[in-house]
Amino acid sequence: MLESSTDIRNLADGPYGGTPIQVGEDEIGQLIEYALPENGPWQLAGIQDFVIAQTTHHLTQGQVWLPRTTTPMQIPMTLLKKVAAIGPVHRLINGKKRTGEPLGPFDIKKPAVNPVPTYPSLWAHDAPKERCMELAPDSEAIVRRSDDPSVQEKIDEKAAKIWATATRTHVVTDFQYNSQSLCVSSTPGPTIGGRAWPSVIFPEAQRELWEDTYTVWSNSTLGVLCFWWQANRQQGGRGVTTVTALPALPTLDLRALSAEQLAAASRIFEDHKHLPMLPINQIDEDENRAELDRRLFTEVLGLTAELCTGEDSPLALLRKKLAAEPSIHGGKKSKVRLSV
Repeated sequence: MLESSTDIRNLADGPYGGTPIQVGEDEIGQLIEYALPENGPWQLAGIQDFVIAQTTHHLTQGQVWLPRTTTPMQIPMTLLKKVAAIGPVHRLINGKKRTGEPLGPFDIKKPAVNPVPTYPSLWAHDAPKERCMELAPDSEAIVRRSDDPSVQEKIDEKAAKIWATATRTHVVTDFQYNSQSLCVSSTPGPTIGGRAWPSVIFPEAQRELWEDTYTVWSNSTLGVLCFWWQANRQQGGRGVTTVTALPALPTLDLRALSAEQLAAASRIFEDHKHLPMLPINQIDEDENRAELDRRLFTEVLGLTAELCTGEDSPLALLRKKLAAEPSIHGGKKSKVRLSV
């Protein structure tokens, strides 16, 4: 029984969970205090374990405060819109107007028509082929043709503008946690982002190192938490966001990293880009992601190895808690087995 409202745990508390609601000796739920946001999603909806919510809340505020630890550690955090732009929504690439007239300048052919596409694209999901951070383009964008020279000129101009948004880095919008592994993917060269994988466009001067670092961060446990925190959780095992919502995604502040930290992240990407990772509902048994986490923590963020090394580490506990969330597993019992 609660004596007063001061007995209720708050989201801004450390990672200790909510206040138990008891009927007699039976615990029937938990309480946690958190103000409704003025706009955007209410992140506490659909969360079973409030320890994860508290940990992720602190992460978005620039603090790594893991369960079973008493002291938060500072890391630089910001919103994605502060470091990158998001590529065009798919309708502006291959869409059509209600009249049937072209809206976008391209037709998308999957698989690609040519062995070396002029305009490669990463367009749709194929979960079994999306286990490693580096993905090959799956489609080809073909410039639409018009018999009217003035119309064709406009199509060509639009095609050039779309191609200018092509990057190596692509962020998921529809994340099936219980079958898919990647929050962000990287292509070997510039690629047009598609319906499932819009492009993340970094400033030209920092692009190469920022792309690698953002891909490593986003596929770490901390990066996955940030996506899960912001995404719609109306369906079990699935998180959905939109091109217009992605700019508000919390992320590591790449501007605050030193040249040495960025170089370390790039080395991690090169070492891990072809190592397969399990779907997020199996994040607690994913050895490759655990090693990615360890290297990110120690080589980039400058955090201690004790936080992330071993089956009983605070980060391993967080991964177990995340895998147990209904919004992550969606009740799915079968598991993916990676070939060795």
